[in-house]
Amino acid sequence: KAASLEIYSDKSTLNANGYDVAHIIVQLMDDMGNPVIHQEEEVTFMVNGDVKPLGVDNGNGYSLPTYQSNKITTANGRALLLIQSQNNATNATISAQLPNGAIANVDLQVK
Repeated sequence: KAASLEIYSDKSTLNANGYDVAHIIVQLMDDMGNPVIHQEEEVTFMVNGDVKPLGVDNGNGYSLPTYQSNKITTANGRALLLIQSQNNATNATISAQLPNGAIANVDLQVK
């Protein structure tokens, strides 16, 4: 059963050019720290900092999510948020939260 989540980014730094994009990936985890791939949970993303959320996805070709949202249900225990830099050098924190209250954060530097 999913007890927590893991969040990471494919980039730790974005260029402050208004074009650079990072992929924020969330993976459901059990209480032993193992990936949960057989359960689906709704994930809510929160973005703090001068970056723009572009959309969410779960990789499931059969689901029809609203891509322009801050919430998505995982597929095989995973979800994705796309973040775009703006023109200001700043730090950003991206958080993901499960309905059970579990939360995870990842920091991005925009320079």
